[in-house]
Amino acid sequence: MPIVASLWTQKAKRWFDFLVFSASRTVFLHNPDAVVQLLRNCFSATLGLNVNDGGVGALLGHGGIFPVAPGILYLRMYRALRDTVSVTEEIFSLLIHSVKDIAQNRLSKEDLERLKTVKSGSRYGQSSLATAMTQVKLAASLSASLVWLTGGLGMVHLLIKETIPSWFLSVDKSDQEQGPSELVAEL
Repeated sequence: MPIVASLWTQKAKRWFDFLVFSASRTVFLHNPDAVVQLLRNCFSATLGLNVNDGGVGALLGHGGIFPVAPGILYLRMYRALRDTVSVTEEIFSLLIHSVKDIAQNRLSKEDLERLKTVKSGSRYGQSSLATAMTQVKLAASLSASLVWLTGGLGMVHLLIKETIPSWFLSVDKSDQEQGPSELVAEL
């Protein structure tokens, strides 16, 4: 009886994981907002914007691969996406918003003022800028991975040929004048 109970416990855990994935796939297929929320969770988990830690470990689950981690959920459901163009545009939008958040949250106002007033070549404030650059590289790597998974090479070409140029053309000048816009553009 203990052996049967042990085997059933292991099977019940696998059934739980299966039910979670099946139910989540249905939600993601029928609700595009759920896909957007999952992408947001992927970005916030990877970048650690809500908590101090982040990275791939947080994307796939702390300390190991957990079945309900945002990255694992996306890996399980991305093949079933129907509108890959809008998902790719949402990934790009989340990248831009993440860069703005990194510039505003990771760099203090004093660092931003120092970076504006100090001539290039100076080391003043570079540690904060290096930390922000590391976070931006992580966000860009996550975005590139998600775009590649979502639509493959064709989606990457579409992003380069249409989405990014139209984004640069549509950037509002009044939006740029607020806060550290030069730094956001540089990052």
